[in-house]
Amino acid sequence: MNKFFTLLSLLFFSIGISAQPQIGTHFMRNTYQASRTNPALLPNDKLVIALPNFYNHFELTGPSFGDLINTDGDTPVFNLGSIIDNLEDENSFRNHASLETFGVSVGLGNLRLGLHSASHVGALVNYQKGLAELIWNGNASSIGETVNIGTGMQISGYHELGLTGSYKIKMITVGVGLKYMTGVGDVSTENSDASLFTDPDVYQLTLDSDFRVNSSTFLDFNGIDDYNVNFDLNDFGFGNMFSSNSGFALDLGVDVDLGKLKVAASVVDLGSINWTENVKNYTSNGSFEYDGLDFSGAITGSDASFEGALDTLQEIFKVTETSDEYSTSLPQKLYVSAIYDLTDRWQLGASFYNQSYQGTTSNAISLGAQARLSKMISVGGNYSIYNDNFANIGLNATGKFGPVQLVLASDNVIGLFDLDNTKYTNFRMGLNLVFGSKKADVMPVDDY
Repeated sequence: MNKFFTLLSLLFFSIGISAQPQIGTHFMRNTYQASRTNPALLPNDKLVIALPNFYNHFELTGPSFGDLINTDGDTPVFNLGSIIDNLEDENSFRNHASLETFGVSVGLGNLRLGLHSASHVGALVNYQKGLAELIWNGNASSIGETVNIGTGMQISGYHELGLTGSYKIKMITVGVGLKYMTGVGDVSTENSDASLFTDPDVYQLTLDSDFRVNSSTFLDFNGIDDYNVNFDLNDFGFGNMFSSNSGFALDLGVDVDLGKLKVAASVVDLGSINWTENVKNYTSNGSFEYDGLDFSGAITGSDASFEGALDTLQEIFKVTETSDEYSTSLPQKLYVSAIYDLTDRWQLGASFYNQSYQGTTSNAISLGAQARLSKMISVGGNYSIYNDNFANIGLNATGKFGPVQLVLASDNVIGLFDLDNTKYTNFRMGLNLVFGSKKADVMPVDDY
């Protein structure tokens, strides 16, 4: 039983590949970090050295994090029974963390070149309300009904080396980014269809499944209660920078300068990783039957043992194991934005974001403003509608003290301080060393 809840904990608490909008960062055109959303937005400065900077994105649908987890002393406790009514038919949990260890951008006239290295680790879980109801209420409450219990997920980590270049031709700047990626580990569903039917006469269980889980390094599965999860943040160090798991991704972007109005568009992360190292595939495909069992008693311990439920699930899920190489795509992201200079110090902007991944789509529409308060300080704010989340107030700021530039951004700053009740938030924090500054794209400093 402990291993079962260990797996649940991994799914819900992984430092996590998934949706990762960076709306505030995209508006910060005077920073190196904006090029992560559009390779045409490399900064004007002659030389920028990006020191380690961190980005994290957290998102879920259905209940909030605080609804799902209670604290019993110092121990987090799953509160599944009290939140079932708040679940949607399909629910998701996503988290993505990126640590950019080094970056550099060099200006050579109209040509700009950039190089960076980064590590990423992410978690995505898509689960059905029917599965939660089955675990908590048992199958007795759904006799004669087909319950969808398919769960899709990906927990993955990889290193990235990227080369970015942009070139300005009159009013148009075109940018291209090429990324080489090496995978640390992955566990992901290729197919995730599963449903359970309880016969109303003889209580016989029928499972129809088209389910395939692929793993590289992260998971060894010998049964529902016999598996090892090999997830260690130490594996993301420089000693594991290269592996036989590898792939490439492409970023494309354009920025058009129409004077006071600037329009930009980009598509980011067109690519995939091929997994070849320590690969295992676990497949359940077909229709399987088993004599009846009410899961609720087994799970809660009131009528049957937890191990008995696991034995039953083991019988139903007739899993076959293979060692076939596989690949996973990155979440593809689209940014379209417009910036208008009201004055030398003030800008207004709007942006549209779209991300497609594993059959799901995320969209965001944002309105923002940027202000240069002095030669050293710039601040900005934005309001965003992200999927079904309407209360997203973002803030960003840069502070330049000599050659040192501090970068801070969040697309939902309220959520950072109220994680128990938020369903979406992110933040970025980083430092740059900036040399040879020119007249800024956003607001000129020469007029101060």
